[in-house]
Amino acid sequence: MPKAKSILIIFILISIFIFFNILNEKIKKPVIHISKQDSAYLLKQGPYLNLIPFPKSLLSSLIWINTLLESDLQKHYQADENSWIYYRFMTMAQMEPFFYENYFIGGKYLSIIKDDVLGADHLYTKGLRVYKHDFWLLINSGFNKYFELGEIKKAIKLYERANILPERVKHFPIMPSLLAKLKREDGLGLEDIYKLIQTAYQKEQVPVLKERYKEALYSLKAEKDLRCLNIKAINCDRFDFFGNPYIRQNGQFKAERKWKKFELSDRAKKKGR
Repeated sequence: MPKAKSILIIFILISIFIFFNILNEKIKKPVIHISKQDSAYLLKQGPYLNLIPFPKSLLSSLIWINTLLESDLQKHYQADENSWIYYRFMTMAQMEPFFYENYFIGGKYLSIIKDDVLGADHLYTKGLRVYKHDFWLLINSGFNKYFELGEIKKAIKLYERANILPERVKHFPIMPSLLAKLKREDGLGLEDIYKLIQTAYQKEQVPVLKERYKEALYSLKAEKDLRCLNIKAINCDRFDFFGNPYIRQNGQFKAERKWKKFELSDRAKKKGR
């Protein structure tokens, strides 16, 4: 009898197991999603990092590889907290300050992918303390300053530093033009803007770029001269950049050629603000 009872119990247990297994397959369970922001392990900066008994360069490389493997595309919208990946990048920056890719790739990832523009700014600032004359860190940091944070004066300072580096000629030949537009946006007068572009025009050796600067000079001179003529000021120049006289129609002076105001596009202005 005890044997029969044991067999019955085993049969009941097996039946219950099969029943719950079938039930488990039939019932649709809700998907539990935990964001990387909540699940990632974070090593925030602090003096304790320097006490870790492990080669810092090797440890930062391991964290870098792990971070790239775990990286996500989710935008970061918490204004009071940085993204999880920001803490990873800053940790690596403390452990291995000369790890260039951490600043170069990490800054762009934070700014463009994660939308953690303040985090990107902190990382670029840290990187530029180590690589003070790095062209691309200056360019990327300047872009983040103006187009993401709206800090035009700080962006101008970064672009001015990049403008005197030899890489500018090869990789960013229109830098003087961009700088001039930014300075105009910041309130610099037409006369000074004209001198900036004139200097770039005189130094430029590439025909296509020289032609572009020439058109900018035409537009700037036309704007300055026509403003002077139409308010009936004295000592106004009546000839455009190419030596052609301005035309008077219906009581207003106009340029012979079509021209566009030399300034940042509306889209760039809105993004910069």
